Amino acid sequence: MSAPALRRRFRSTLRDGTRLTLRCVEPEDKQRLRDGIKLFSPETLYRRFFAPISELSDQQLRFLTEVDQVDHVAWGAMDDDHPEIPGLGVARWVRIPDDRHVAETALIVLDAYQGRGLGTLLLALLNVTAAAQGVATLRALVLAENQRFIATLVGYGGCLAHDSDGMMRVDLPVYRRASQAPRTPVGQVYGRALSEVRGKLRERR
Repeated sequence: MSAPALRRRFRSTLRDGTRLTLRCVEPEDKQRLRDGIKLFSPETLYRRFFAPISELSDQQLRFLTEVDQVDHVAWGAMDDDHPEIPGLGVARWVRIPDDRHVAETALIVLDAYQGRGLGTLLLALLNVTAAAQGVATLRALVLAENQRFIATLVGYGGCLAHDSDGMMRVDLPVYRRASQAPRTPVGQVYGRALSEVRGKLRERR
């Protein structure tokens, strides 16, 4: 099965004017990830990997970059005005083998760029690509202490459940139309991001 005919790269602008390029992760990005991980705080890395980490192993780098963009979709974001920064964030979903309509998802945003709308944009990107691939639910495992991210996912319509000690599971519906996002202030922010991303991915090449 091949990936749908969506663009693999597009440009966007955050609400503070930061100009971005978002594109599919490729195997050649191993060194970019190896260098980029050094820029994240220990807390941010712990919340993403659920363990203390300061570097990525060769096995991890293969998993994170050698993706088929069908069952494992991964995108990265770069600052157009600061090419010296390896990356601002990465978002991915991996289809669950036992249920191809559900995909486990994760994202990470560089500390200095958090709270600026990049996380919402990346999550919208995951939603749009998941909808195109027949995924109905994005499942995030989140540390229970990460209340801000949990609140964001719930605000976007996610269903919260206890997973294990210290861990929560949030099942976020994949919206096929931006109008399906919750009709709340935070939900409408997400809806606008969905609309933007969908338009960007379907622009003529």
